Amino acid sequence: MTRTNRLSSPAPSSSQPSVRLKAKGRTRLARRIDRFLLRITEPIDVVGSYLLGDWWRPIILAIQDAIAIGCLLWIPNTLFKLASLGKDFSELQSCWQISVSDPSFVACIGVVSGEYCFWMLFAGRTIARFINQVRHK
Repeated sequence: MTRTNRLSSPAPSSSQPSVRLKAKGRTRLARRIDRFLLRITEPIDVVGSYLLGDWWRPIILAIQDAIAIGCLLWIPNTLFKLASLGKDFSELQSCWQISVSDPSFVACIGVVSGEYCFWMLFAGRTIARFINQVRHK
């Protein structure tokens, strides 16, 4: 029984994703989706790291953050829009034209504040990630 040194193992290449999802305990559909996503993201990762070098990682993480935060905020926004019967609440000024006792007022405030939260969160995380990237160069 030989013991291998973990430090002597070869480092993963830049084309491999740093984190792979464990396949143990996953359904067949989940494994197929994972393989499909890896087939898409690996070539994109190779091309992006070739073109942008060290800046590729913060840029792709910012894009992933925007997608994830957008999806998380899309659900309550959609529910508020459905509750207000399809009224369009694109800015805060449209909320003040609605009576405070009307349920659409709450929906309007929810939609507009959700959009503001998205942009504040996205901008803050992106700026912090780039500052961190510059400091560690």
